[in-house]
Amino acid sequence: GKRIAAQLEADVRAGAAGVGEIGKGFGLSIRKADGTRLQLDDPELAPVWESAARLKTPIFIHVADPSEFFAPLDYQNERWLELALYPGRRYQDRARFPSFEELMAERDRLLARHPKTIWVLAHLGWHANDLARLGRMFDSLPNLYSEVGAILYDLGRPPRAAREFFLKYQ
Repeated sequence: GKRIAAQLEADVRAGAAGVGEIGKGFGLSIRKADGTRLQLDDPELAPVWESAARLKTPIFIHVADPSEFFAPLDYQNERWLELALYPGRRYQDRARFPSFEELMAERDRLLARHPKTIWVLAHLGWHANDLARLGRMFDSLPNLYSEVGAILYDLGRPPRAAREFFLKYQ
């Protein structure tokens, strides 16, 4: 963490305006030297997030994938065809991957521990299907932002609620 924080400081001095995208492998598949999964809220990385806060450097982070990618591959899963055609998008193997909610809990602890860091969640944090949950996050974390790539189909389901959400959190 300290080495990455030092590199971040050098990058900002050289003109970097932000960090991104921290890909979904962070949390899903990146391993520590001892072979364990590097969790999103690993305390060893705290110097990175603290440096970003001090430097007012936004962190664009892509955590996980849609929750359906972590659910069983059956006809109850609305993305079963996509997952059948693209098996590399499946994260159902609990021996290899954490659950969707485990990743969200790690992410939420990370954000809460570093409230002065400017966070930008990719794809509405995969909560376009639960805007109330994302709204609670925005309400409690004033340095939290997001973007709408790859989730527009979810916003069409509750169009009035989505409209109200975007008016409130624009």
